[in-house]
Amino acid sequence: MRRSYESIFDVAFPQIAEVDTASLAIWQTLKDLRAQVSAASDRPAVESDARVRVPADREAPLRALGDGLREALGVSTLLGLESGPSLAVETEPAHGEKCARCWKFLPLRSDPEYPDLCAPCAAIVRSLPGAA
Repeated sequence: MRRSYESIFDVAFPQIAEVDTASLAIWQTLKDLRAQVSAASDRPAVESDARVRVPADREAPLRALGDGLREALGVSTLLGLESGPSLAVETEPAHGEKCARCWKFLPLRSDPEYPDLCAPCAAIVRSLPGAA
């Protein structure tokens, strides 16, 4: 159902019944880890591989993110996610070749049409109108 308003200021924000504290805790953990990745070296995060340690109670929700954790941290490779006493990130220079589109160091040449792209970027480029 579409409503018409004279001004955006007449629109009320949606109300939530209850705050999802578990989701907020995951987001806060991701923000804290991303800050550590950014502070860990003088190179951009996409040029880094990372090993992450988190308290045991935070490990399962982060594992559930799958490759989304690597993406959220902005690193090329997630070398490991382990339990530890506190949040900690160790980074090292990424290995391999840099994707021409996302600049992450991921395996290239999975698509012969786009040899300088990683597989996810090649799929995106292929899906664009007018792509080969």
